Amino acid sequence: MLALARLGDKETQHALLRALARWPLDSLDETRKLIKLRVMEVSLARQGRPSEDLIKVAIEKLDRQYPAKSWPLNRELSQLLIYLEAPDVVTKTLALLDAAPTQEEQIHYIFSLRTLKAGWTAEAAPALFQLVQQGPRRIESSDRPGPVVLRTPGVITATAPAFRSSSPTCGGRAWTN
Repeated sequence: MLALARLGDKETQHALLRALARWPLDSLDETRKLIKLRVMEVSLARQGRPSEDLIKVAIEKLDRQYPAKSWPLNRELSQLLIYLEAPDVVTKTLALLDAAPTQEEQIHYIFSLRTLKAGWTAEAAPALFQLVQQGPRRIESSDRPGPVVLRTPGVITATAPAFRSSSPTCGGRAWTN
């Protein structure tokens, strides 16, 4: 199926995603769940956005799994649900970001959320902006001298409409168009 996702054209996507539906995520172990999610990601990246009916079904099935108990599953589920613009993906992902124990996880969630244009609320946008401003929490590591400082304009761009409605300033400076 991965080969079909990589090499198939847009016309094969519907059949591919329907075939994947034969294996519900609830019935799979973690390794097989990750494989299934990867096939879906490759299909969306190579074959484009599916039809609205498939998007609704995918969001319904994936949203039930998110957040998961493991970081690898949360990583893949967050990417898929953000791409599909699931209604509550912002809230769930911000909760995972706030509780993320590693810089890798923190950066992943911020990096993924930067692409999301819809679903931001007046409460969620400032929460993300505040987490980005404070930077990743320090995680002691033998291979890194200190925390990674992350400043991404994409986060501000993605959240700007919602954030502007709740705050007349950005970091003490007035918003500019």
